[in-house]
Amino acid sequence: MTSSLLFHFLVPAAVTSVLLALQENGSAGGVSDVSEMGDEFAASLNARDVSRATSLYAEDAVLLPPNGELIRGLAAIEACWKQLLAQGLSEIRSRSLASGFSGDLGFETGEFELTIRVPGGPIVQDRGKYLNVLRRGADGRWRTTFDMWNSSSAK
Repeated sequence: MTSSLLFHFLVPAAVTSVLLALQENGSAGGVSDVSEMGDEFAASLNARDVSRATSLYAEDAVLLPPNGELIRGLAAIEACWKQLLAQGLSEIRSRSLASGFSGDLGFETGEFELTIRVPGGPIVQDRGKYLNVLRRGADGRWRTTFDMWNSSSAK
């Protein structure tokens, strides 16, 4: 079999198998917890409770912010969210579009809207999308291990 045949037939089959497994495992009841992560996170930041928001991340979590460097670990993640709130981040809303899990790994993807109220500056409205990779800990709680988002607005 040539590499072209492998790419066109085996890769899609493997991806389909993984997606079916996620869908089947997602019906076991854990998906509702995974799909609520975005809402819990937005509520935490809207309450300006950075500690609560940070508690939704795994110890070894990584942020992949738009137009920025990777941010690794809870202390750096907490500092990042504190800085963004201090710079005017507010009124965050999220809507989960899809979520699932297989074993102790899960994902959630969705859309967000937010307001940035720059002190002494303009009010900026933004919307975009996000993808979170989650891991279930020994305590049974889902925590974000990778958090990536970007704007849908034209620059």
